[in-house]
Amino acid sequence: MNTLVRRDVLKGGTLLAGTAAMGRFGFPMPAIAQETTTLALYSGQHAPPTDAIADAFTEATGIEIVIRRGSSAQLANQIMEEGARSPADLFYSEESPPAVALAEKGLLAPISPDTLKEIPPAYVAKDGTWLAPTARARASPSTKQ
Repeated sequence: MNTLVRRDVLKGGTLLAGTAAMGRFGFPMPAIAQETTTLALYSGQHAPPTDAIADAFTEATGIEIVIRRGSSAQLANQIMEEGARSPADLFYSEESPPAVALAEKGLLAPISPDTLKEIPPAYVAKDGTWLAPTARARASPSTKQ
């Protein structure tokens, strides 16, 4: 039987959206996720969408998500401080700089090629260690009367 190392899970699942979408939308599940029954999510995202994704993932896989909340920068710094002792399995951020910082510290691993085939390249980090689960657009009020 394979031994589950929490650091390997964190490295394999940098953003919850990547893992949650796989379970919810029919992408193949990472082997590491198939070997555990609980994942610790460090979430810098808003609570309602995070909870909805976590609930959908649990429903699809039977794997419970335990969520630790904070700002993305705060949680990334916590993971860096915890290092190999971090209980974090997944990192979900609404900002790319914290994900980049984790990747630069070697705390993220490449996302599986099968998963990356499903994601437009514009939404994947050049090193393949994280992806953008959402995009944001802002609209300005019209100045025309």
